[in-house]
Amino acid sequence: MLTKDLGYAANITPINPIVVDESIPISNLKIAEIGQQEINKILKNGEFERLLSLTLTQKDEFDRDVEWLDFGKVTNFITKNSINVISSNSGTGKTYFSTVFAIELLKQNLIRKVIHINLDGDTSVFRSRGQSETIKKFIDEKKWFHIRMQELLKNKISNPNEIIKCAISTNENLQETLIILDSLANFIPKLNETQQVTEFFNMLRTSANKGIIYIINTHNRKGEEEFSGSGMILNLADVLWSLKSKKYDDKIVFTLEYQKARYLYKNQAFELKFAGNQLFSLDFQEANMTDNQQEIVTKILNILEQNQTGINQGNLLSQLGRDKYDKTTRNLLQEHNNRYWTIEKDKTDSRVVIIKPIKLII
Repeated sequence: MLTKDLGYAANITPINPIVVDESIPISNLKIAEIGQQEINKILKNGEFERLLSLTLTQKDEFDRDVEWLDFGKVTNFITKNSINVISSNSGTGKTYFSTVFAIELLKQNLIRKVIHINLDGDTSVFRSRGQSETIKKFIDEKKWFHIRMQELLKNKISNPNEIIKCAISTNENLQETLIILDSLANFIPKLNETQQVTEFFNMLRTSANKGIIYIINTHNRKGEEEFSGSGMILNLADVLWSLKSKKYDDKIVFTLEYQKARYLYKNQAFELKFAGNQLFSLDFQEANMTDNQQEIVTKILNILEQNQTGINQGNLLSQLGRDKYDKTTRNLLQEHNNRYWTIEKDKTDSRVVIIKPIKLII
């Protein structure tokens, strides 16, 4: 007979020793039930096969699917138990987008509650954006928890990471909990130090495995389009999004392009109408075009409207007033092939490219 304890580490006092029948295959025992003393014995004696059977991932784990939080036209954007980093230049609207998207997830019943640890901004911004009444309603329903540094200091908590550590140690249900961190630099003193980044993201991963979804806002390097910090951020996050926005009188258009992704994420675009804070999904390629590109596309469509059977690419460029080697226009033609038009080789001369309106396709 073999006696073993429930200790997780050498410095933890074992509780309620359990007598285990040695005839039971060790692969059928939970690793937590083996105890540190028995693990040390296995390692010291070089019981390699026994160690493998103990640490073996059960085969039913390979039947698990990625659990996307999809709704409406929004697909492959965010998953359960994930770490999502959003990077952009200052003033782009990271917090605005994150909170509006979190509100939408609550309305869709895809999450149970939101914890917004907001160490960057002031609560007055939510009123100016027309979000305050919605957030207050969720606060009353205990679905929204907003935390600022002053609340932490008032309760003798000087390090906001203590909240994450508490989430790791709790036995409470954390499934379908979304935590927004504003912003990353407030949680990692030195973003360029690999060890600090690794330790922090390991904490996030441990708590994410218990059911938490993280949206972490961070800043690009000043004057650049690249996130600020260690490259380990890319390695340890599930996805890093580059966010850009275009602001109009009545709306903001957000585009999010993934820089690194663990799963089959899709680039996303959203239109946020100020009236009612309504969020709509858009076509990414269309929303991501610059004003100059949109102008060119509009001109191309007008020309195709007058050439229903198609037009030679060279003639098209000429009518646009563009050089036949103009890369901007030629790239646009390729990017939007099978979206607004089709590109075909001339049947009589393969060197000639014909552009046809998309509506002629049957």
